[in-house]
Amino acid sequence: MQKILYDIHIADAYITTIGDADSAKKVSSAYYKGIYKKFKTDSVRYNKSMDYYYQNPGLLTDMYDRIKADLEKTKQKQDTISVKPVTDI
Repeated sequence: MQKILYDIHIADAYITTIGDADSAKKVSSAYYKGIYKKFKTDSVRYNKSMDYYYQNPGLLTDMYDRIKADLEKTKQKQDTISVKPVTDI
């Protein structure tokens, strides 16, 4: 579930950059379907899992702490790649 939520948050971050609401909705649907396919699940099973975590907020908090740490690592990695100076000219 943690990996699914990680990918969903990455997709959501991209989707928020789309200005047109109709386009964002189409892109969102496509990304979510792709994520479900990647993890061999569907929206029904995803929602049931989320319901479980909503009923167990401590587990949800722990999982989101790990997701947040993973997202921060990814951002740091991207920032490092973005600002790396070119020295081979």
